[in-house]
Amino acid sequence: MKREEGLEIYSGRMKIEEAFRDLKGLLGMERVMNKTQENMEKMIALLLIVYAISFLVGENLRDYLSGYHDLVSRIDLLQEASPFS
Repeated sequence: MKREEGLEIYSGRMKIEEAFRDLKGLLGMERVMNKTQENMEKMIALLLIVYAISFLVGENLRDYLSGYHDLVSRIDLLQEASPFS
């Protein structure tokens, strides 16, 4: 592995760690050890939020990469050009 590739991978990992730290801060879980039911519930809420965001991003990315974006754009153009609209 080249040095630049390693730095890029590490940089991506750090972004994930920083985002996780920020989310924990929003939920008041800076020093969470999951020893109480309240902290466990907060961690589950955090994981559900992350899952939902990841799911939505993944769906949009999949649709965009599979050509859905182009198809919708073409349909919009056809509707705009239609004499019946």
